[in-house]
Amino acid sequence: LRPMPVPSARGPILDRNGEVIAGNEPGYSLSIVPGPRDSVRAVLYRLAPVLGISEDRVQWLARRRDEDPNLPLVVTGDLNFDQLSAIQERSYAFPQVLIDMRPRRNYPNGSAVAHLVGYVSEISKNELTKPEFSKYVRGQIIGKAGLERQYEDVVGGRPGVDYVEVDAAGKIVNSYLPHTNVPPVTGSELKLYLDLELQ
Repeated sequence: LRPMPVPSARGPILDRNGEVIAGNEPGYSLSIVPGPRDSVRAVLYRLAPVLGISEDRVQWLARRRDEDPNLPLVVTGDLNFDQLSAIQERSYAFPQVLIDMRPRRNYPNGSAVAHLVGYVSEISKNELTKPEFSKYVRGQIIGKAGLERQYEDVVGGRPGVDYVEVDAAGKIVNSYLPHTNVPPVTGSELKLYLDLELQ
């Protein structure tokens, strides 16, 4: 059984009237199940023409896999519909690949509140060493600036875990075992005194 982190949805950020300043929308990510180095590299090279991944990106992902070989390698967290369809059509060729739906942060009012809300991104290796992020794992999305960072402990949520069954070659045998999954916990709502219309 291999653990696969399941990201949590971040809590919505609302203005004083309940208008959404920061919300979530569905997105798709593609990960490679942990496995032998050569096997993961081979999958990356097979994925490259389908996803339009450059040689530099393949090398970067291969190095990233070497840094933490026991965690799934997230190739992309933002699959578009054409890429999703292409991978699904060729699923027989990618038995080590998992596609899952992940919540993606969106800001409906964009520049009107960007300076205040900040943004989110993947936690860095440096941030993982800080005491405030002791319960975080590589690949987790965190607030990097503004309210997203200041209220990370409120809106951040807690990721869950799904387990996949793999064979000796790292190929997924069973992708869902209901008795072993830990559901993610959605972040709490944050309501501001800000008036979006005035802003």
